[in-house]
This record gives sequence, structure tokens and C-alpha cells, in this order.
Amino acid sequence: MPALHALWERYRDQGVVLLGVSLDRSESNAEGYLKANGYTDVTALWESPYASQAVAKRYGVSGIPHTFVIDRNGIIRFSGHPTQLTASLIESLL
Repeated sequence: MPALHALWERYRDQGVVLLGVSLDRSESNAEGYLKANGYTDVTALWESPYASQAVAKRYGVSGIPHTFVIDRNGIIRFSGHPTQLTASLIESLL
């Protein structure tokens, strides 16, 4: 999360949005993690564990963390581990 958040901070003024989808068992666990680590400016999405699992299955997420970069047209341009996401990839999509 630190590296992903840093990329977002670098590009947020250019329209990059960071959404966190949590697979935590409760909303309070998801919010607690963000708050405890100072990520107060991240938009967190949480739903029941059943719904989260359905989303993970639909998008082929077999492990976490998993990151997607979705362009302005809704096309997934990157899908993988967040450590594989580079500034140059984000810049190429801006």
C-alpha cells in the first residue's frame, strides 16, 4: 500500500483516483487499517465477504494485494501485483 499510495499522490492532480476494495471480514477492519496507517484520503469500498469474493472471482483475482489500472474509457490497462505497477505505465496512460 505505501508504494501504491505514493504513486497516487504523485498523479492525483492529473486525474488518477485510488479506490481500495477490501476483502476484510468487516467494514471496521478495513477502515481501521486505513486510519491506522494514515490513508485518510483513500476511497475504500467494502461489501460483505460474499460480495467481495464474487468481485475477485469475476476479475480473476487469485491473491491479494492485486491492483488494476483502469483508463478513462473503463478499459483495464494493468492487472497484477502493485509492486509491478510503475510510474512510466501510469504516465503512458495519462
